[in-house]
Amino acid sequence: MPGAWSDSPFPLSIVMTVCTTLGAVALPPLLTKILAGTYIPVDAAKLSISTMQYLQPFTFCSYK
Repeated sequence: MPGAWSDSPFPLSIVMTVCTTLGAVALPPLLTKILAGTYIPVDAAKLSISTMQYLQPFTFCSYK
């Protein structure tokens, strides 16, 4: 059983989930700045902060 974790795709699944989750939070403000920033002023930092404030209750909620 010592090699059970290394032989399974489970660690890869965790790494991929973490990367896609971080990308899903970080990339939309950046892409909005790049793509829509040519037409309207976009503050990517404020957009990132508001996204994190929206996701905070879902991320850090406690189950009883």
